[in-house]
Amino acid sequence: MNGGVKTFIQNIGYLQSARISLLIPSYQRPYVWSEDDVIKLLNDIVAASEAKEPHYYIGTIVSSSLSRSPSFRRAELELIDGQQRMTTLILLSVAFAHVRPGGKLGRFALIDSVPRLKFAIRDNVQSLFELWTGIRDKIAANDDEIASGEYTKSIYAALVALENRLRSLAHDRGDSFLEDIEQYIVDQVQWVNNVMPRDMDVNRLFTTMNTGGIQLEQSDILKSLLLKKISQDRHRYDAIWQACENMGNYFERNVRKIFSQAKWDSLGNTDLAAFSKRKFSLEKQDHQVHEGLSISELAERSAILADTEAVSDDEEVNVYCRSTISFSLLLVHALRIFLHRSNKPDIATRVIETQLSKSFLAFAHEASEDEVIDFIECLWEVRYQFDQWIVKWVRESEEEEEHLRLSAVSWGREAGGYRLKRTLNETSNLSQLQSVRYFSGERSAQYWLTSFLGRLLERPSWTLAEVEHLLEGIDNQLSLTTLTQKEASFALLGKGNVDADDIEDVCTKLSQPLGTAFEHYWFQKIEYILWRNRKKVSWYDKEKLRKYRITSKNSVEHVHAQNERRGRTVENLDMFGNLALLSPGENSSFGNKSVEVKRSEFNDRPRYESLKLAHIFNLISGDDKTWNDEKIASHQQSMLTLLRHHYG
Repeated sequence: MNGGVKTFIQNIGYLQSARISLLIPSYQRPYVWSEDDVIKLLNDIVAASEAKEPHYYIGTIVSSSLSRSPSFRRAELELIDGQQRMTTLILLSVAFAHVRPGGKLGRFALIDSVPRLKFAIRDNVQSLFELWTGIRDKIAANDDEIASGEYTKSIYAALVALENRLRSLAHDRGDSFLEDIEQYIVDQVQWVNNVMPRDMDVNRLFTTMNTGGIQLEQSDILKSLLLKKISQDRHRYDAIWQACENMGNYFERNVRKIFSQAKWDSLGNTDLAAFSKRKFSLEKQDHQVHEGLSISELAERSAILADTEAVSDDEEVNVYCRSTISFSLLLVHALRIFLHRSNKPDIATRVIETQLSKSFLAFAHEASEDEVIDFIECLWEVRYQFDQWIVKWVRESEEEEEHLRLSAVSWGREAGGYRLKRTLNETSNLSQLQSVRYFSGERSAQYWLTSFLGRLLERPSWTLAEVEHLLEGIDNQLSLTTLTQKEASFALLGKGNVDADDIEDVCTKLSQPLGTAFEHYWFQKIEYILWRNRKKVSWYDKEKLRKYRITSKNSVEHVHAQNERRGRTVENLDMFGNLALLSPGENSSFGNKSVEVKRSEFNDRPRYESLKLAHIFNLISGDDKTWNDEKIASHQQSMLTLLRHHYG
């Protein structure tokens, strides 16, 4: 063999200076990252840059060093593991080249006037990168085929989403801000590259490398540190932690499994709102446990939990659920809530699951035994409210797609014993507004959860109307605040208001011809307001409305296209009244078609993709099917009126 595995810490600047190109081998799967995935990565990098973090780590890749090119001017690495992340970095480079030509990151996509990223197969993907990097003027596939092709659709959607986000940042923060982000990506975004020897069987390595077992999570290590501070009843708080950490099941089911000796036939749902030693007893043998778990024991337990996490017990209905956040991120939100309860300042670090250890550094070392106990009991309360009122990704037995849904738990006796049952709720104002927050905020932080969950802890029982009113108030303030989202979300744990702009300032901005630079949040907020007022609109198709969901969208669509094929022009193309927010696939399907064709295709779809777009197309129904400056202005004014009323 030509030596063993060599490990390097690398960044884009290194690949550029070392003249290294990347090869996606034939055995790799297609690119699958979603628009949400790439926007989350970009937003995380932006946040890390603003926080002046010394580097942003994207994980570990595995590669094999191939021979240099015939000219010996560059080296080539075959990507065995990590091709999704490295392809995303190349897409970021292409997006920067399109939005901010001439920058250092934009040049990363090319090496010796050819794409730095090469595909051993999938010529259509290779041709696409050649088109995007300016090597080709055109390719055989049209936009519709690219947006729907098996191997190109995800790459295309990711690039569109990245370009739209960069344009929005450039408009809101200026070119110098984008230049700083570009430099940060080149120098500070890092990864570990494990380079295999050239004569290693990389195909065999690829198929076996992920079978090494369960990794220990940061939260496991944190639990070990905290439990060491508890001198008595340590087993009890270990059990509470276990009930909270399994995010792949509903909280009451976790508690039922772990605290099986509790008198469940005499308990109701609100009994779970706060931990009670009297109500939730453990099995007798558990009382013999006096020592905390070691790190190795925690790792073993993690493996056991992973094996059983998705297994349904006899009490569960046939509903699959997946949490919107990880347990590590829930811990960070719980800590912020606990600190506010204790009249202590917020954590100094960013709200992000990868910085869990840093977030808890001071608390884990300085907290007293009573404070650790109080925190773990607070975590129980947070997890209870999370499962009561926070949407989860749900796929019913007959559905293929996941949707963000709320569900209700019912308790009662049935033949054969006591039963806890989850029933999916109908789409509500609460679930739709949470979708706005989830899809348009900083995905890695979900700052609103700190304020929302913390306020819900004020009492064990709420009505749906009360919770909707609470979240609307928090959302309105977070959308207008002049503070950072982190500062505002912590301040809103109290009952006062935060420093904020006036809604008229927003309406003034929405009245400018910003085109794709409009902040996506305001499109989603309008969707929510239209949904909230749905009963006031008589012309909605009831079945399409029933199927309507606020979903992830990252592409601004011009209703009257910028280059409409029929050659018609309109003055206010880039006004808010001529725009809607869609997914890149939906946007591409419209393309430069006429407004009449777009309207017909929109109406033929089984559900509304956008309520704002439904209102636009309703304005061109009947005898007058023109879409002109007057109708654009009328629609825009009606949307801004709704916005003012909602915030009024």
